[in-house]
Amino acid sequence: MAREAREAKREIRCLLFGKRRHAYRILFEVDEARNTVWALHIRHGALQDVESTELGKPEE
Repeated sequence: MAREAREAKREIRCLLFGKRRHAYRILFEVDEARNTVWALHIRHGALQDVESTELGKPEE
C-alpha cells in the first residue's frame, strides 16, 4: 500500500521504477472486477507525497 492510501481512503498501491537518484513512484489502483490497472500518478521519488486532492478517480 502507498503512503497516500490512508488519507485518500482508497486501496492505492505504489511501484518504484528506476535506480538510485533516478527512481520514480508510480501510484496505481487495481480494479479486479474489470481486470484493469489505473495509473493515478507518476512522481519522482525525491518529491513529497501526493495530496489526496491530486489523485484522480478512475472512470466508472
